[in-house]
Amino acid sequence: MTASKAKADVPAEPLTESDHAETSMAYDEGSVPWYILVTWVGFMALLVAYVVIYYVPDLREWLELPAP
Repeated sequence: MTASKAKADVPAEPLTESDHAETSMAYDEGSVPWYILVTWVGFMALLVAYVVIYYVPDLREWLELPAP
């Protein structure tokens, strides 16, 4: 019997975790990193500026309101 055949006869271990073993997860305070927060705030500011520049002037025509 060869060594490879002997290994094939041994059942493989399952690749799943046991339901009884508790996995420890080390988390910090759990807040969003500052650079992600700055990116989202900047994106929202640019979005508001875009809407004000391009959509608000056409709002009067979209709603068919009379000119002031």
